[in-house]
Amino acid sequence: MVGTDRIETVELSRLRAEPDRYSFSWPPADERARLEHSLARAGVLRPLWARPAGDGFMVVAGARRLAALRALGAAEAPVRVTDVRGPALWDRLLDDHADHRPWNPVEVGLYLVRRQADTGEALERLAGEVLPRLGLAPRVGAAAGPLWFAGLPPRHRDAVAEGRLPAAAARVLGDLPAGEAVAILDWLGRWRLGGNRFAELARLALECAWRRGRDVGAWLRDEGLDPWAGDPQGLRQELRRRRYPTLTEWEGRFARVAAELRLPEGVRVEAPQHFEGGRLRCVVTFGSLAELKGRLDRVYRAVEEGAWAPLAEFLG
Repeated sequence: MVGTDRIETVELSRLRAEPDRYSFSWPPADERARLEHSLARAGVLRPLWARPAGDGFMVVAGARRLAALRALGAAEAPVRVTDVRGPALWDRLLDDHADHRPWNPVEVGLYLVRRQADTGEALERLAGEVLPRLGLAPRVGAAAGPLWFAGLPPRHRDAVAEGRLPAAAARVLGDLPAGEAVAILDWLGRWRLGGNRFAELARLALECAWRRGRDVGAWLRDEGLDPWAGDPQGLRQELRRRRYPTLTEWEGRFARVAAELRLPEGVRVEAPQHFEGGRLRCVVTFGSLAELKGRLDRVYRAVEEGAWAPLAEFLG
């Protein structure tokens, strides 16, 4: 590999950083907040990385540590000075970061964007080489999610780094105008949602707003859904009622009718999704054949006596 490294103690006045050029580390907010305290207590455990630049050095890894050291009034710091440049430098930065802690999607995206800007490498080919080294499948479009996360405002990058924003967000919101995507993220970011629930709530809100020709953020506020005082399940029910008024009315009526049947223990009646096919399911659970026979006998008598007649409106 071309280039050499050496460790030097360098005055901070000779160090400069361009975070938007080299920095791709985006740890959780609490980890960043502890950095200054950690440096004050234990000092610099990992030297900064820098390359010669004019009369000083350009920091290529450690911009946050440099800022924290300056805030602490430090005069100098250990620096790993490297002559390596271009793709070889970025390869070493990748390996060094991978040894430090696992990557989050924001860091993957920032690494790809900033390496491509610095080296001019083709992004698609670069992603195909880098993603397998991070344990990610190099499938077509695999870099789209990380690249989208990397373009988010800092508060949403924090949500990704802390695991509060699921990967499904990129799949659902990635093609939206930035304003609409940020409105959804601000709205749902107060909960730690799984990917499926996040996707469902986002799609319901977007469909409701678009059917009315509205911006989703304005629609949520006007409808009293942002902020939402209840829990995500209650929000889902309210959105479904607005998106599918006829279906939710039927679901509510079916639930009331099924409750009034006073079904035997171990017996329940279910409707298929969207009441498709005009058929219902009768589900019986049992622990023995005798128990099965007894429950089926009670169901048969109830049908014969007309107790289940109210279900007829949901059949056929």
